[in-house]
Amino acid sequence: MSPHRIGVDPAAGNVAAVMTPASSNRGSQQNGLSRIVVLTYDSLPSNLITAAIAREFPGKVVAVFSAVGRPSLRETVRLFWKSPVFFIWKASEILAHRVSTVLRFRSGRSPTLSAIARSAGADYIGIKMINDAEVVDSIEEYSPDVIVSVHFPQKIGNRILNSARKAAINTHGSYLPHNRGLFPYFWTIARNDGHGGVSVHHLDEDWDTGAVIVQERLHPEDGETVASYSVRCAELSSRLVVEAIAAVGDGSASASPQLDGSGSYASWPTLSDSRELWRTGGKLGSPFLELTRRRQQRRI
Repeated sequence: MSPHRIGVDPAAGNVAAVMTPASSNRGSQQNGLSRIVVLTYDSLPSNLITAAIAREFPGKVVAVFSAVGRPSLRETVRLFWKSPVFFIWKASEILAHRVSTVLRFRSGRSPTLSAIARSAGADYIGIKMINDAEVVDSIEEYSPDVIVSVHFPQKIGNRILNSARKAAINTHGSYLPHNRGLFPYFWTIARNDGHGGVSVHHLDEDWDTGAVIVQERLHPEDGETVASYSVRCAELSSRLVVEAIAAVGDGSASASPQLDGSGSYASWPTLSDSRELWRTGGKLGSPFLELTRRRQQRRI
């Protein structure tokens, strides 16, 4: 299925290297693109995408900024009581990725971001708050052509967005304008609303509201879990974000604005949201089993 742009949707009408399909080295052909800065955090889906960018644009990723700050005890307690089930599942996802790294699986896991950055010849910078003055200064010093947000968990300010010579873009795991915000893979399955997919869009100061460069539908399969669907979205994101960066680099990118007031937005799932997921037959799934399955398949 080829990607199509928003507004022409036939259905809606309106590194250590991560091993995926063979690289086409698209970046080597983008003479107008020489400096890419990635904003992300260390997780299996994020690392799949970041590694694809580094592989497809060799020598052009100059820095990887990773969010390493942890929520305060008060915020942690608040999130736990909002939805104990989802909190525990999200914690298990993080733990699964860290355990896989410690055990140094040769396949079935994504390497750490620092390893991906090192393999790409890029700087790795762990940060707590993206809009702190020293962080913004550091990003500006790289003089990026393109800034790419990969599941970055903080709102990015205008000064950073404006520092990108060509574009600041984000990859989001839903078919925008639907399911903006946090954990779109959860909401796609919980709502079963037919809006599964991946979108790559320009960044603005709001959450996932920028003009869409490219997007493609990806519907959950029968019996698919949130864990497995999140990784399938990351695999599709890896392809679409490379396509978007290449188009930005050679000047062929076009984008369609999202309509004001359209779509949907969601945040941290509540306990009732988790119950609704179960009521409709959805499952969170096991991040540990997902890592094991991918190890057996030698997918990453």
